[in-house]
Parts: sequence; C-alpha cells; structure tokens
Amino acid sequence: VMLTHENLRFGGMASATLRGMTRDDVIYGVLPVTHVFGLASVVTAATYAGAMIRMEARFSAAKLFDALQGGVTLLSAVPQMHALLMQYTKEQGHSKLQSDKLRYVSSGAAPLDPAWKRKAEAFYGVALQNGYGMTETTAGVCASRNPLGSDDISCGPPLPGVEVCIDETVPGGGDGAGEVLTRGPHIMLGYFRNPDETARVLDADGWLRTGDLGRLDAHGHLHILGRSKELIIHGGFNVYPPEVEAALNDHPQVIQSAVIGRMKEGDEEVLAFVQVSDDDRPEVADLRSFVAQRLAGYKRPKHIILATNLPAAPTGKILKHKLLAAFAEALDQT
Repeated sequence: VMLTHENLRFGGMASATLRGMTRDDVIYGVLPVTHVFGLASVVTAATYAGAMIRMEARFSAAKLFDALQGGVTLLSAVPQMHALLMQYTKEQGHSKLQSDKLRYVSSGAAPLDPAWKRKAEAFYGVALQNGYGMTETTAGVCASRNPLGSDDISCGPPLPGVEVCIDETVPGGGDGAGEVLTRGPHIMLGYFRNPDETARVLDADGWLRTGDLGRLDAHGHLHILGRSKELIIHGGFNVYPPEVEAALNDHPQVIQSAVIGRMKEGDEEVLAFVQVSDDDRPEVADLRSFVAQRLAGYKRPKHIILATNLPAAPTGKILKHKLLAAFAEALDQT
C-alpha cells in the first residue's frame, strides 16, 4: 500500500486530536510500527503531539500490566491484547487494573459487544473507545468519543474530513447493511506496481471499497459486521463471525475466541475455536447451552474446539487462516 506523507500527517493529526494528546502523555507502543495501526495511530500521533512512546518489541501481558501501573496514559490495542491482559491480571489475584495515570483506552480491529465493553471498562476504570480503519486508509476511518458507561458499541462517526457510505448491492448486503466505502485525505495512493488491483478498489471519484461489511445507524455511527470474505453462508443465511465470537466471549471462562466457516457437503458449517485456561476450563456442552440463549439456531457453532492457545501474531491478534491446519487433528475427531 502506497501512503503519502500527507496521508500520515493527516492520520497522526486526527489520532492525536481525537485523544486530546499533549507532550505530557505516555503512549504504550507495542503495536508493530511495520503496520499502519502502530505507525499512524501511535508513532505519528505521538510525534504530532510531542508525546512520549514507551516501545516494546513484542506483546507481553506481564509487561503491559507493569507499564500501565508505571505512568502510561494512553493504550491503543487490539481486543486480544485486552483479553490477555485481563486474564493475566486475574491470575495475579486482581479483579481490575490499578492505575491513576491511564486516561484513554481504545480497541480496534474487531467489533465490540456490550457485555465485553462493560467488563473492559470496569477493569480499566475509563471509557473503552472503539475505532475502524485499515492500511489503505492510513489506519483511521471512524472513532468513538464516548463517556464511561455509554452503551454505544459502534466504531463511532467518521473522522473530520472523512466520508463513509454503504453499498447494499454486494453479497451479504441489504436492509441497511453492505460494503463500507470511504474517501478523503486518508485514502492511499494505490497498490505498488499493481494498477489493476488499485482500479478494482479505488474509483475515479476517490471512493475506496474496503471489503468490510457494515451499516450506519441513525446517528451516523459505523457498525462493522465483518469481512466480506469471512462471511459464512449457512443454510442460505448470513452468519457474521464477530456476532458468534461476541456470544462466546461473554462466557466468564472464555479468554477469547475465533469463528470461521468450513465448506462441508455443499454448505458452510460454523466452527468456533475458544481459548481457555487449564485452571478454569468450561465444558463444551456448557458453552453450547450458553450461546443457545444468545444466538439463533443457524448461527450456533457446529463444532467448538477448546485450546489454551490459538495461533496469533506478535500483537496477540488471532491468525484465522491458520486455525484449520493448527487444529486439523481435533476437527478430524469431531
């Protein structure tokens, strides 16, 4: 993805302004700066504001726990980081984080659910903000600005200067849902030496096709339903993995989960991979009963695989494309 200096300047300015960053802030820098989330939302934003970055080479729940009690004021992370930090804190005998400096926490790269948001806010003691973006948009498209206790689980409104619309004509679209399109000063120049792919996603009017499914609510806030390529069509019905994951993650013994589809006998079945602790391991039957109260029948996982670890990137983000291979033996036994 070719990003201009102006793209990065805009992304850093938008992030710093949104958070009210100053030179007195300390932002935790564990998001890889080889990726746009860490580059624009952490490094460029801190540079714009003159703030300090506490850099870490690799994510560790223990190091993050210590840093948050040692002066860090802003934390931008993916949901898996939050989940692993809360699990680590619990293992240390604490029910919540103790920090008198932390003032801003955000979660990106996956939709929120109300129960998990309430749990995270009780843990941190500050509002959990959500956002949406991608490499092609220099990280940011939308971001929330909610007070503590708000029931808003959207990605928030578009950033100032950014436009968003919904194309309902795509597969999985209709009734207000569809592919998210966006344009503005955050949009990439194009894909390097790949004009055909650039033309496929970027039109003459500057609109970028994100490949994500979403909807805009009555307040103009964006709700992400999932990646169009991750949409599961089971029995002719659309199943959005984030909704199933949210139902599983609400269980008190679940650390995090990942849901994918697998083609089987002409239909896609829903598979759930659930990370749990050896010391507090739920029964699969209990999880099935739990999600049955929260999901329609066609959305419920056909198979639930329990594991103490899921394949993950250095940030802790689950690598969904590796799940089938990693748990092939367990799936063969189901």
